[in-house]
Amino acid sequence: MSFAASALKRAASEVAPRVAAAGQRGISSSRSALGGAHEPHYVHAETMYELWNMKNRKFKFGAAILGIVVGGFTVPLVACSYAQYKTRA
Repeated sequence: MSFAASALKRAASEVAPRVAAAGQRGISSSRSALGGAHEPHYVHAETMYELWNMKNRKFKFGAAILGIVVGGFTVPLVACSYAQYKTRA
């Protein structure tokens, strides 16, 4: 066995008991971010979809539906006018 290999073996045998005693298996020894057996992964998951308790619900849903309807009419009209512009040129 070469000198470098024996020095590496000696260094590893000195470090191994300290690492095993510390209980570290990976890069991080911090606590898991996910919830336990009876906790949700997301803190507000139990009340997340209570739409009847949402503030300004009528305004938000009305604005969303208006945006979807306007986008649904605008995109095809713009696509048609662009296609006609391309054939004209």
